Amino acid sequence: MPNDNLLPGENCNEIFYSKRQQQHLLYQDTLTFAWQHIAADATNNNHISVGDMVVLLRLILGKITALPSSPSWRFDPPVLELDNLPLGEPAQVQFKAIKIGDLNNSANPLK
Repeated sequence: MPNDNLLPGENCNEIFYSKRQQQHLLYQDTLTFAWQHIAADATNNNHISVGDMVVLLRLILGKITALPSSPSWRFDPPVLELDNLPLGEPAQVQFKAIKIGDLNNSANPLK
């Protein structure tokens, strides 16, 4: 998953989702899924605030070229314990890649 395409999603619909982030902060709407909370936390401090919106808008507008305190992708769960997998048997490991700022899940990890 490349870390060089830092813009949140495929298009500027992310500005609309920034408005959704605003509504969440004002308790007018809530982010439905846990991954949306991770995506909205651009400052990587486990708290969604106006600072996250400012960082994302600066990134979308081209004022900054990188997130100052977060990789462009994070994973849920952040750590996978592989020590307890059965030996010699197929195993499934599930995790979700989350593009920071992508509140509508439109980012393509291959781009």
